[in-house]
Amino acid sequence: MIHSFLAPTFIIGILCYFFYKLFALYARRKERILFIEKMKDFNLSSPCIFPQLPEYSSGNNKFVPLHIALTLSGMGFGLILGFLLSSYGLDPLSPLSSNKDREIIYTASMLFFGGLGLLISFILEYKVFSKSKHNSSESK
Repeated sequence: MIHSFLAPTFIIGILCYFFYKLFALYARRKERILFIEKMKDFNLSSPCIFPQLPEYSSGNNKFVPLHIALTLSGMGFGLILGFLLSSYGLDPLSPLSSNKDREIIYTASMLFFGGLGLLISFILEYKVFSKSKHNSSESK
């Protein structure tokens, strides 16, 4: 009998939640109708869901595998270096050696070498692009 004062609170809460969901349902319905009307203006003959986005088959994205490969290999090297630093670089008996230190070492080394991999892929892409631009200007 002590908890009988909570029943009206729960009933009012459930009713408010029901009315909120009912109004949200109608609001979402109107929003969806407006979205469908806006989508009629787009050219839906192309197989792409978002026609304004470029597709990956264009020639500009031929360096994407290089970016991904060097980023992942840099992150992997960073994880290995983080493991070596946390295993052999920290004194386990030191009060400063905690799991937070290990997390910081892993995260920092992984992000640093992942960024280094992206930088290397950018430099390689720039060199290839400048060589191809230089060769195309000489052939003219």
